[in-house]
Amino acid sequence: MNKSKSSPFIGALAGLWLLSSPLYSQIFYNNGATVFISNGGLVQANGGAENANSGQLTNHGDFHINNLGTPNSGSLTLSSASTAQGNGKYYIEQDFINKATFTANNSEVLMNSTVSNQQITGSQVTTFHKLTLVSQNNNTVLPKVLMTINANVDSLLTLNDRELGTDVNTMFILNPDPNAVTNYTAVTTPGTEGFVSSLAPGTLSRVSNATSAYLYPVGSSTNNLKRYRPVKITPTANAGSTYTARFVNHDADVDNYLRSTNDGVFCFANDTFYHAINRSAGTDPADVSIHYLASADGSWANMAQWRTTNNKWNDMNTVNAGPNAGVYSSLVRPAWAFANPGEPYVLTNLNPTRPTISCPTSVCNNNPAATFTASSSASNATYNWATPAGSTLVSGQGTGTANVNWNSPGQYIHVSSQIILYGHTCVSQFSDSCTVTVVAAPVANFSAAADPGNNFNYSFTDLTAPAASSWSWNFGDGYTSATQNPSHLYTIPGTHQVVLTASANGCTDMDTLTILVDYKDILVIPNVFTPDGDGINDELFVTHNGLKDFSITVYNRWGQKMYSSTGSNFHWDGKDTQGQYVSDGTYYYLVKATSLADKIYDVKGYLYVFRK
Repeated sequence: MNKSKSSPFIGALAGLWLLSSPLYSQIFYNNGATVFISNGGLVQANGGAENANSGQLTNHGDFHINNLGTPNSGSLTLSSASTAQGNGKYYIEQDFINKATFTANNSEVLMNSTVSNQQITGSQVTTFHKLTLVSQNNNTVLPKVLMTINANVDSLLTLNDRELGTDVNTMFILNPDPNAVTNYTAVTTPGTEGFVSSLAPGTLSRVSNATSAYLYPVGSSTNNLKRYRPVKITPTANAGSTYTARFVNHDADVDNYLRSTNDGVFCFANDTFYHAINRSAGTDPADVSIHYLASADGSWANMAQWRTTNNKWNDMNTVNAGPNAGVYSSLVRPAWAFANPGEPYVLTNLNPTRPTISCPTSVCNNNPAATFTASSSASNATYNWATPAGSTLVSGQGTGTANVNWNSPGQYIHVSSQIILYGHTCVSQFSDSCTVTVVAAPVANFSAAADPGNNFNYSFTDLTAPAASSWSWNFGDGYTSATQNPSHLYTIPGTHQVVLTASANGCTDMDTLTILVDYKDILVIPNVFTPDGDGINDELFVTHNGLKDFSITVYNRWGQKMYSSTGSNFHWDGKDTQGQYVSDGTYYYLVKATSLADKIYDVKGYLYVFRK
């Protein structure tokens, strides 16, 4: 080993051993020496590393400990009163074993096995600065990282898509930053999220000092069933509290939290999992949000807590649907005070309360169809609709949307709700009702007229009574208008169905008129005009129908250009390009034009100019 100034190692080389044999991996073994890995330095131990016998390891670089597939391979072991410190990175492919003193400083420990489960173990509780569970890709089942002892993280826990199993121990996140725990969250396909799993009394513990959402990415892979069901806790004050969470991957009845022992408010509780949530320190209330996968777990509308004061499940009251997180739905209990002791929390569906009906403020007399919607505290409720005499329920009986032909001014429609959950039928005690106003609709009407000079151009006049407040025209050729009395130029001949939709007071009516756009090519060029100011034939112009491109050029007998125009509606007053009247005589013209029917005109001829 070179002890040059640029070497990443500085220390007593006599105590630094690298062991190897045909039967074992290479072991980086520090037998009491001082080892220094400088910033930018790289050490790779292909088989394992141990810092022992009061050895002093300072790592400011990258320390890779690789697993070669042999016994005890790939672990970093701190033992025998040794110390480790520094701001570098530790890439560990097997276990992190702390039986000595580990000072994290600003370091990062990266657990990056792809072949076997890893452990955070030893006899000393480790405080990591950054702990990262490295992922090779987001769609492969990767090894777990398992804790046999409590551990702390004072900066950042990065789970990516791997499982951190605390067993009966607790992972304490000491950094109060809401972003101190991250994981990979599948947006459309669940099952690739990183999570923390625990067995009672183990938990994921986080301290807070902000009124932001703190993610608890909890889950489990026990019972050969992988579930990720995160919790979010949002303190309502920033005085500083500590909250814990654990996901329990089986029926609460297994742990003697019998779902049938409840306060009678809910109809049924989730029988596949529950959560253990607690405020272990502080007094801040918090919004408690539990996420679930509706496609696998069913739909839920409320939450209950098992209280030790009465040893039963109690409804948490005022639970709201929270924001979705990818494919996950959530329920949130705002400002939960944790005043009632008890860690278990479970998703529930309530006995339905009075349903809430939403009805239109009015219906139109020309369209009596009305849609009524009902909602309930139970997301899977069915509904019984009762319409008054004179109105007809067209469809929707049993659903939350009733379509009714409403002809009962001043009368009421009623709705009640019920739910059937796993054989339990729960019916609302009271119904809700509403009534609808009938409004007179406008009667749409209009006329159409072609332009005498261009029968491709039509004018439309609104004749709706009573007067409309908005108009929607469809001219039958793909063009529309929203003005009251529009004009429209058709580009092709044929039959077109014009539709006017007139609206007023929230009601609409339609009128339809079929028009025939009849096109005839017309291009007439005079051969004489008399620009003498007597008001008769003083200007040269062409008579045409529906030209979309046009140009005319006039030359004298010597080929000099006297006049030109590109407008089909030109009027030549007999003046040349200098503004002087041309002399009497014969002139040559050249006309090029294209009609709306794409007919090409290329016309040459003579015209005579004389003054009386």
